[in-house]
Amino acid sequence: MRSYYVKRKSYFFSIERKRRKRRTIGLAVFVALAAALFYVGTQGPYQPDLKKKALKDQTEKASVAVQKQQSPEQQLPPEGGAKVAIVIDDVGYIQTYVGEFQKTKIPLTFSVLPHSRYGKAHAELFHSLGQEIILHLPMENNLSQSSYGPGEISTKMSDEQIIEVLRGDLEFVPQAKGMNNHEGQAATTDLRVMRTVINYCQDHNLFFLDSLTTSQSVASQVQEEVGMPKRVNDWFIDNRDEAEEVKRQIQKLGDLAKKDGVAIGIGHIQRANTAKAIQEMAPVLESQGVQFVFLSQIPGNR
Repeated sequence: MRSYYVKRKSYFFSIERKRRKRRTIGLAVFVALAAALFYVGTQGPYQPDLKKKALKDQTEKASVAVQKQQSPEQQLPPEGGAKVAIVIDDVGYIQTYVGEFQKTKIPLTFSVLPHSRYGKAHAELFHSLGQEIILHLPMENNLSQSSYGPGEISTKMSDEQIIEVLRGDLEFVPQAKGMNNHEGQAATTDLRVMRTVINYCQDHNLFFLDSLTTSQSVASQVQEEVGMPKRVNDWFIDNRDEAEEVKRQIQKLGDLAKKDGVAIGIGHIQRANTAKAIQEMAPVLESQGVQFVFLSQIPGNR
């Protein structure tokens, strides 16, 4: 009898050991699955075959690079590359070629004559097209004894009179981000006059471009005194109003930018060939790595 109970007890102990073993294994499996699910949850959504995806991305990037090399005219030059700003003077003087300038897609800076017949309308037009506007400030010239008219700065004016004229001119062209001189062979050589004009610009967050109508201009000297970036005209692109000649001058402007990093040129709205020459030469210079920018985007070229 005793051996029967011993055997029966041993049998139940054996069953219990098997049950405990199964429970232990089940618990281990559950813990492993929970840990795996937690890890996947922290890694974001499942991404099959990452090696293939990476290879595909590299292939697409290489394809884009090849396309850019094959279409240089569509490339933007690298940061710090050659930059050209073209200013179009005498806006408001005539209407004849305004339509051609409207077709020009590169950034241009239009310089508007104050109190001119079409000045307000043309400033609003080009501003609405996303172009930059500045004031084309009439200044006393040695070549003429007569005054330009309302809006001109004269060496005979007091500082207060100069400031009053500047205010009136800028009210006429409220879109202006800066100004450049119209003529001014006398006024730009007068230190007092230029200090008054440039200090006014500095106080009203405006820049000044020296059109450089005379080599005796003191504008850069005064700009240095007040800590204003010195912007100076490098090249008149349309002194000769002939299509091929204007294109040659634009190429020279681009060459100067490639040499010095930046270049500023001035053209005129009343010239018959200027707008078309710019339209034709823009893609040529862009293919050479030259970027067209607004005058305000030139930090200074002297």
